[in-house]
Amino acid sequence: MFAKLKKKIETDDAASPGKIGRAESVTSLPRAGSTQFLGPSPPCSVTSENPSMKDVTTANDETARLLLRKTEQCKKLEGNISDLAALIKDKSKTIEKLESTIKQQEEVTNKKLQEQKEEFQKYRDKLVEGYQEDKLKLDQEKNELKARLTEAESYKTRFFKKEEENDEFEDLATQELAKIKHLLINTEQALTACQAELESKTRQCQAAESQVEKLTDELGPLRQKVSSVEADNVKLKEEVNERSELVMMLTKEKAAFDKRLDELNRDMTKKLSEVSRLEEQLSDLDNEHKTHLRNSDIQRNKSSKLLEEKDEHIETLQERVRTLEQRVSNSTLSGDDRTAALEAERAKLEEKLSEARQQLVEVKSTWSDKITHLEHQISHLNTKIVEDSEELVASQKNSEQMREKFHKQIEDLREKLEEAEKRAFENLEVSSSKDTQYGKQIQSLEHEVNTQKLKAMDNETQLRAKISLLETELSELEKARQAEASEARSKVVHFEDEAARFLEKEFKFEEQSRALDGKISQLQEEIAKKEKEIASLKQQVRELGSAQDHILTLEGSMADAEKRRNEFEKHLRVSESEKENLLERNADLLQQIQSLKLSHADNKKELERVIDLKTQTIESLQKAEVAMRQRLDALERQIDQNEIVKVESGLYSERIDEMSATIATQQAQLTEKNRLLKKQEQTLKDLRVTLQRELKVQALPNDEAPEPSLNSAQSTTTGRASSPGFYNSSSSSLSSSISQQHQNHHNIYQHHHHPHSNMNQSNYGHGNSSSPSSQSFHPSSSTNPSAAVLAVQSSAPAYSGSSTMVSLTAQSPSVPSGAQDSLTVHTTSVKRDLDKDVNFMYLKHVVLKFMLSREAEAIQLIKAVSMLLNFTQQEQQLIKDTLEWKMSWFGHRPPLGKGQKAKVIPPTL
Repeated sequence: MFAKLKKKIETDDAASPGKIGRAESVTSLPRAGSTQFLGPSPPCSVTSENPSMKDVTTANDETARLLLRKTEQCKKLEGNISDLAALIKDKSKTIEKLESTIKQQEEVTNKKLQEQKEEFQKYRDKLVEGYQEDKLKLDQEKNELKARLTEAESYKTRFFKKEEENDEFEDLATQELAKIKHLLINTEQALTACQAELESKTRQCQAAESQVEKLTDELGPLRQKVSSVEADNVKLKEEVNERSELVMMLTKEKAAFDKRLDELNRDMTKKLSEVSRLEEQLSDLDNEHKTHLRNSDIQRNKSSKLLEEKDEHIETLQERVRTLEQRVSNSTLSGDDRTAALEAERAKLEEKLSEARQQLVEVKSTWSDKITHLEHQISHLNTKIVEDSEELVASQKNSEQMREKFHKQIEDLREKLEEAEKRAFENLEVSSSKDTQYGKQIQSLEHEVNTQKLKAMDNETQLRAKISLLETELSELEKARQAEASEARSKVVHFEDEAARFLEKEFKFEEQSRALDGKISQLQEEIAKKEKEIASLKQQVRELGSAQDHILTLEGSMADAEKRRNEFEKHLRVSESEKENLLERNADLLQQIQSLKLSHADNKKELERVIDLKTQTIESLQKAEVAMRQRLDALERQIDQNEIVKVESGLYSERIDEMSATIATQQAQLTEKNRLLKKQEQTLKDLRVTLQRELKVQALPNDEAPEPSLNSAQSTTTGRASSPGFYNSSSSSLSSSISQQHQNHHNIYQHHHHPHSNMNQSNYGHGNSSSPSSQSFHPSSSTNPSAAVLAVQSSAPAYSGSSTMVSLTAQSPSVPSGAQDSLTVHTTSVKRDLDKDVNFMYLKHVVLKFMLSREAEAIQLIKAVSMLLNFTQQEQQLIKDTLEWKMSWFGHRPPLGKGQKAKVIPPTL
């Protein structure tokens, strides 16, 4: 098809110089005729006819020849018009083919998007169901663990009560043993005193003392054993206290983990609801935005077309008025002047025709170049769509692999949980059986201890009675000894006087010694009884030692049970850590899904933009085709009417009017074609801008796959806040994207509001269209206020573009309403682009977090804010010092400047 077009264009180019030569020859003929007509007449003979009749006949012949030549030229023009109509038909066919291909591509893309949406919804439903099932299982495990904890706590309270009772029994036994030891010591002292006094009298007392010493020697190891038993009891108590503290710590940690799980579940539900709500709002806003954009484009096109039609109509009317004025002025002239004026008009019309032909040739060449360029773009877009589809297939494969891995991990965790539950049930059964055995053994031991306590109480009462009797006897012996000492002294003094009495007293002492011997024998019998009691007590102590050994074995079994319990708790901790890892993986997967959503949404938006631009170009071409057809019909009608008028009247002036009308229509067609070409150039610029945006969006750091540490997660925000390179890249990309969007909108505004300047530049070639300096504003060359506004707008920085544009449009009263509307549209588009930019959203998020958080939390965000806003080291240190001053009680305020150089708003009085 394009080969046919090229051949036709080559034939037209080859035919154009011949036509121009013919036109020149045609123009040369009337000039020669005019010279002959205006030259001096030859001398005529006497027999010749009237010269006036000859002049009239020659003039009629020349006009007939001119009319024939004009008709030939009209036929040639009609042939050119038919060729142009054929070209337009071919172009319409190509446009229809392009429309069909675009529609097919739209259907394919829509089908793919619907399939991806359905797959994503299915995957999301599966994830939600799995998450709910895991949550129910975790709740069941939580309830079971709570029941086990209550059972363990009840068992612990029972065990502690029994241990307290055992401790009380041991304390009573130790008190009784201490009392017995004290009594034995007192008796030993009394016996030693009696032995010292009665060494000279009796040897039996020495034997008794030796026996008592032996008993004391035997009591030493018994005391050591009792002290060791007490130390063991203290150690056991300490171990029990440590284990109780461990149990309390574990219960507290479990409660904290449960709270954390509940909070995480709530946060997840809230975030999911917010995400769904925001997605709905985003879809609604996108639809509204698209409808508004389409309405605004339609209104702009209508208004621009109306204005162009009005301008063209005014220009044609002005040209007609000029031609009519010239004709009126020419009608007043004489014959020769009138013919000269007509020839001048004809020369002008021929020049316009030649210019129109050259412009048509240029239009054909530009159309062919643009058609080839559009074909290249379509092929590039097709390759890009194929690449996107391949990337989607790869991403789907990756998601399926991740899904399979996730399911495998869930199955492994379920198997581990089942094994852990089985082990826990086995441990519980073993512990319950051991608890029953321990309870029975403890009951038997308590019964034995009670019986031994009763026996010990009886022995204590008997021993106390015997000890009281011994104490009374010892007191009597001491009194008697004192009395004997006093009497001996008196006897020594009065020995000589009382010799007779001494003999009597000796008999009395002998009787008393005999009584003492009887008492000593009684004491020996009592000592033997006490030895028997000590032996029985030793047996009881041995039995208590065996009971303590049994208790130690029970405590060892309890330690084993506690070890198993600790192992079970460790296993639970491992399972909880695995659960947290799974939750983190779920969060990572959700973030990946969100990033994929964003990338799909961006690709979808870009494709929609490209499709809209193509539809706009197609609509504009269709409209141009319809207009061309209408004009061709109008030309054919005018030609028919002109021929009818020519046949009827045969006047030369009407033919000239028709030719001028055709020239005007051809000029209008050329202007419209130039406008269409400019619109297509604008669409190409928009396509380039969208491709650049796509490349920028693909190069963003947020679209990359998130690391396992939720770098996300946010982990997602702390890692970002700590990386300065990321903030530098984000701020630079933000400023570059804003400035580029600002410049693109500025170029679009210049193109829509200054088409005549662009036409002049393209026609006369002043400046290069690719250089931005040639399109800048020069105050010396133009005085248009809208151009001044645009120049200031283009020189303004990227971040303050919207505010400067609004202020300039408000201050300049001479700016037209169309320029103000375009500026407001530009500001709204820049704001929307900023709101959709990821870097700008991240900056907004960090600044809001810094402003709304506390001082201690804001200190952690100083570095992030300073990197995003390009603070100096001094400004960063000043913010840190002010926050520390606000947090401290007795700190000094940092220097913030005074007067106009102050960095703080002064407080109002």
